Amino acid sequence: MDNNAPEAHDISEKWLGLIRERKEKILRRGSKFIQVIVPEKVSAMPDYFVGDFFGPTAYLKNIEDNDIYEYISCLDIFSNINTQDAYKRVDTHLQPLGAFAIFNAISKKFFGQIFPTPQFSRQRISGGDLSYRFFGHGVREVIYEAEMSEETRFRKLVENILPRPGAHNGQRNVWRNSQASLDLKVVAFGNSFFGSGLDQCCLGWWFSHFCKEFHHFWSPEIDYDYLDAVNPDFVICQTAERFLGRVPQA
Repeated sequence: MDNNAPEAHDISEKWLGLIRERKEKILRRGSKFIQVIVPEKVSAMPDYFVGDFFGPTAYLKNIEDNDIYEYISCLDIFSNINTQDAYKRVDTHLQPLGAFAIFNAISKKFFGQIFPTPQFSRQRISGGDLSYRFFGHGVREVIYEAEMSEETRFRKLVENILPRPGAHNGQRNVWRNSQASLDLKVVAFGNSFFGSGLDQCCLGWWFSHFCKEFHHFWSPEIDYDYLDAVNPDFVICQTAERFLGRVPQA
């Protein structure tokens, strides 16, 4: 779709309006707001696409072209690392390095702390969500995790709310780490890129280890009543590029 197509303009304007609305409502509650959109692999690595393709979708491109302080550009983040190392090969999701790079960019810009990039040398075998779609069966690949510092050993899961069977929306995990480097309470509303926080491919893994308190609410919408009850320092809203056609109501 052309960037100037009416639908692209309409969807992008709705997202920009939503970002402004979220910022205003969250600032009124005494918290700070961050918006994250994880691009698809085809947008981050167009050189590997066979055919005529020149970057992100019109939806994402129009959002990226606006100068919004609260928005973090993952395309810019991945331009500073080997993009092939940011994503899994047989999966739509991130390698640990990609998840860490987003976490560290957010920490640098909003939290005022830069973490040294660890060595991602510990190998682990993982399946992939794309392999079933392409081949009809699971295909495994190697992912590269990092050996972590002593402080990460103190993380504890203090609340785990599961959704109805077969669903993701509604899942909530709350983690605390008394030894964390960042004396912050962070609430994230996101999807599988934040995940359950159980492995380094999830953004939630990094936030829950390095923040004193981290909440992940698996939802495209913000629960403002929950924010009033929790009173976080930062609120992160995250979606994926492939979901930009569905603009949340809240």
